[in-house]
Amino acid sequence: MASALILKTARASMTGRSHRCRNRRCEDACAETTLRTPEGKIIRRSVVVCDGAGSCPLGWLGAKIASRMAARWLAENFNLLSENRISPQTAARKLTGCVQRTISKFAGNRGFSSSLRPFSCTLAAAVLNWDGRWITAHIGDGGITALDENGPFILSAPQKGEFANVTYFITDRDAAQNVRIIRNTSPVRSFALFSDGLENLLIRPEESLVAPAMSDILTWLDEAEPQEVTEALHTALEDVFLPRTTDDCTLALLSGNWQTQNAS
Repeated sequence: MASALILKTARASMTGRSHRCRNRRCEDACAETTLRTPEGKIIRRSVVVCDGAGSCPLGWLGAKIASRMAARWLAENFNLLSENRISPQTAARKLTGCVQRTISKFAGNRGFSSSLRPFSCTLAAAVLNWDGRWITAHIGDGGITALDENGPFILSAPQKGEFANVTYFITDRDAAQNVRIIRNTSPVRSFALFSDGLENLLIRPEESLVAPAMSDILTWLDEAEPQEVTEALHTALEDVFLPRTTDDCTLALLSGNWQTQNAS
């Protein structure tokens, strides 16, 4: 007999009140990648949340492209990153380079400017493997909380720039210097990734505090099916969080529960 994590994800995004009143799209994006064995067993999941810069005309598109590319790249390169074969700095450069090249190629193919600035977006990512290994990557505002045997905690807090309302983007020229890579520092059973519309409602970084609601939210996938949790996330965003913020909101969960399986 062997033990393996049963990996689950759930995610939801909502357009904020400031965009709804102007009939504008949601500038957040969320994507995931699942890797399976030839027999169909899930061995790894990645989840990425990106928030397009509101000041940039194509931030929403940059977020969409970056989230999809990063989710796939992190899942496919997980062993390289998690087993310390490369440094966190090298990992940050490789991730940033992959995302930026993808956006640049997309822009060129569609006649956009070669500049990445119009596509500016933040990025928060988590990958969880069947054996409990994990890695996160984060640049910009928004953040990542996690749950271990001691309870919920802030794994990666929002990154703010030198001035108020300024942050860092995965599309920045020097983005690799600001990407925060964290890997396998302790056993973690679930992650919650969120855009900046939720950060003041879910955490208090200056006090290292996590909102009481996160203790429950981080366990929602323990017993419930992903579709049920996805619906609960949509309800929570619409009824609880959106009335308290004007920004777009995205909340994504990645969870693993140990289960004994036949070695075959």
